[in-house]
Amino acid sequence: MPFPLLFNKLILCETSAQKIIGKEDFYEKNRDVIDRFMEAQKRVAAFMKDNQDEVLQIVAEELDLDEEAVREMYACYDFSMDVTDTCC
Repeated sequence: MPFPLLFNKLILCETSAQKIIGKEDFYEKNRDVIDRFMEAQKRVAAFMKDNQDEVLQIVAEELDLDEEAVREMYACYDFSMDVTDTCC
């Protein structure tokens, strides 16, 4: 993971796929937890990208929605952890 950036006692941890912001003291005390969280988020994002049909089925079942409705809504969401001002 690239070296975290420090700004006004907040830490920005960043990989190519995600970002997380937290307090510097929390980061220093829990670096291993944050690193594992970031790795888990990276794996989840890859799974969602590589298995979209399975993800849609899981979401539809968990939310008790029609899979086609979930498919239509899915396109409106950006599951990356990039901070942007765009929407669908």
